[in-house]
Amino acid sequence: VTVDDLGRTFAVGAFIALVATPLARRLAVRRQFLDQPGDHKGHAAPVPYLGGLAIILATLAATVLGDGVNPTTGRVLLVATVLGAVGLVDDSRPIGPLPRMACQILGAALILGAGVRFQLTGSPVVDGAISLVWIVGVTNAFNLLDNMDGLSAGAGALAGLAVVGVALAEGQPDLAIVALALVGGCVGFLAFNANPAAIFMGDAGSMFLGAVVAALTLAVRPPGLAANRLAVPLLVVGLPLLDTVTVIVARFRRRLPVMLGGRDHLSHRLVALGLGARAAVRTLLAVEAVSAALAVLVARGVI
Repeated sequence: VTVDDLGRTFAVGAFIALVATPLARRLAVRRQFLDQPGDHKGHAAPVPYLGGLAIILATLAATVLGDGVNPTTGRVLLVATVLGAVGLVDDSRPIGPLPRMACQILGAALILGAGVRFQLTGSPVVDGAISLVWIVGVTNAFNLLDNMDGLSAGAGALAGLAVVGVALAEGQPDLAIVALALVGGCVGFLAFNANPAAIFMGDAGSMFLGAVVAALTLAVRPPGLAANRLAVPLLVVGLPLLDTVTVIVARFRRRLPVMLGGRDHLSHRLVALGLGARAAVRTLLAVEAVSAALAVLVARGVI
C-alpha cells in the first residue's frame, strides 16, 4: 500500500461523510428522529440523530474503494454494521441493556470466529474469553464516551490513526486501510458534530465505531512480549477506557446502574471544575492523542 492509497482512502471517507451527514440530518428532521433534551443531557433543544449512518457509509465505501476488504476485515465491518443497526433501533425505541448486550456478545463471538483475538496466554479458551470481554467493553466504552459534542468521534479518529501506525509497522495494510476509512468518516462527521453539534451519531454510530476499533486493536499484531501485545490496545483506546472505569467506579459507589445516563463522565467533571465544554473536549482529546502516540511508539519498539 502506498502513501497515495492511504491518502485517497482518508479523502474518500471524509468526503462521503461530509456529503452524507447533512443528508442524514435532513432525513432525521423530516422523520422527527431527534434526541430530546433530558436531565443528564447537555443540549437544550432537540438534536437530530442518524449521524452514525454517515460514519458507517463513509467507512464501508472508503474501505471497499481502498481495496481493504478481505475475509477478516469484511467480517469485522459486517458485524460492526449489524451492531450499528441494533444501535439505530435503540436510538428510535430503547431495547434495554440486556438485549443490547446479548447482541454485542454475539457480534464479538462472530469476530472471534474470524481469528481476531488476543494472543496473550497461549490458551485459546482464555485468550478468547479476554477478547470477547474486550470487544464488548470497548464497544460500550465508545458508547459511554459519546456524552459531549465531538468527543467520541474525535477519540475514534485518534484511535484509528494509532491503528494505522501500528498496522503499517507490522505489515498489515488491509487493517490500515480500514482504520483510515474510519478516521475519514469520523473527521467528515466532526464538521457537523463539533460544539455546537448540528447532529449526533447516536448509538448507531458509537456502537459501530467501538466495534471496529475494538476488532482492529485485536487484529494488529505488535511484536514482543505479551505485555506489549496488551499495552498497545490499551493505549489505543486509553481515553474511552479511562472514562468508562471512572463512571463504573463512581456508579458502583453510589449503587447506580452503569448504563444509566448521567453527568459523571470525565468531560462533565472537567466542566464542573470550570472548563467550558469545548475546552473539556479538547483536553480529553489531547489525552487520547498522547495515549495513541504512545501505542505506536510501544508497537514500534521505541519505548
